[in-house]
Amino acid sequence: MSTGDLHVRAMTPADDAEAYARVATEAFYLEGSEHDELRKAEIALLQAHPGDYQGAFDGDELVAVAGCPIRLMTLPGNGQQPVACVTAVGTATSHRRRGALRAMMRFQVEHIRKEGRTGIALLSASEGSIYGRFGYGIASERANFEVPRGTEFAAGVDFGSERVRHLTQEQARDHVRAVYEQVAPARVGWLTRDEHNWIFAHFPATGGATPMRFAVVSGGYAAYQIKANWQRRGPASELMIKELVAATPAAHAALWRELINLDQIGEITWDRTGVEDPLPRMLRDPRQVTVDVVDDLWVRLVDLSTALPARTYSAPVDAVLEVTDEFCPWNAGRWRLVVDDKGQATVERSTADPDVRLDIADLGAIFLGGVRLTRLAAAGRVVEHRAGTVSALTRTFLGDTAPHIPEVF
Repeated sequence: MSTGDLHVRAMTPADDAEAYARVATEAFYLEGSEHDELRKAEIALLQAHPGDYQGAFDGDELVAVAGCPIRLMTLPGNGQQPVACVTAVGTATSHRRRGALRAMMRFQVEHIRKEGRTGIALLSASEGSIYGRFGYGIASERANFEVPRGTEFAAGVDFGSERVRHLTQEQARDHVRAVYEQVAPARVGWLTRDEHNWIFAHFPATGGATPMRFAVVSGGYAAYQIKANWQRRGPASELMIKELVAATPAAHAALWRELINLDQIGEITWDRTGVEDPLPRMLRDPRQVTVDVVDDLWVRLVDLSTALPARTYSAPVDAVLEVTDEFCPWNAGRWRLVVDDKGQATVERSTADPDVRLDIADLGAIFLGGVRLTRLAAAGRVVEHRAGTVSALTRTFLGDTAPHIPEVF
């Protein structure tokens, strides 16, 4: 595929690995020897997923990169299903605003559709204005927590009876992976992890901090770093949670209590928890948690006919959707969506009058069950032709819990 002087092709590990890692890290200003481990990890991912990484070339020079390796994600009601995880999207400074991103996005969706392993793509966006034009919709949000040390818990919170232990990354490895593999299949938005994905999941959160540490308890763990801050009136170090996973409410509470009460800490922060994390409701004073909510997962239904049946639904519905999709025209048009009383969906082309009109990005937004279609309609993004259809589709798509992804991929 070519656009002007640029052409896009799949990258191969043997020929393109070093150039790929250079462009991928420099595009995010992660240059210098301190980022050597990150470059090695990027190369390992390219080698593990040959054919799923794309590059835009100006002649023989690689000037932009992107990837869409397949992983399994927990979807509402249907367990772990294949999705394309769009990652490492970056353009060299010298070639921005020349169409490289659009060309790679075009190559990607056509590659995903042709391969036929999934009809769903997703990503986390570095900037909120980039991916809507390619049909991605905001399907989940994440919460950033800031909690002062020593915050009191409410009476009656069950912490269990087990003492929390603190381990090194190597000591905690087997326990951490076992807990994650136990929990992930039941959490909408969570991905399976191979060896390479584990490296990224616990990549150091920031420089100038301790190596990654782990607080562990039966059925749970917390990965964290501490950034020292010594002040005249006493220590006020920052404890930065990288990941906290718990199979039970007691394990969740025990880990939070342990971290909140560690000595020499001023503030505990976590920038990737779910919007429904119960911590504020566990505290005597919920206002002690400062919460900042931002967009997280963006979902793109690459092939609507295979994507919509990949999950189960919360209520029956029979509706004709008129879908607009400028970037993937094979999705555009009228589709009849029928969900039976078991939550199973069928979708097929229709010539009937539409009950509702919406863009493919809005279908992506509601796909994981965390965004109400009524909210998008209130924003003027949905046109209802048959009264009651928006409410009916809202009930159908809504999940039991808000989707959340605990990692950057």
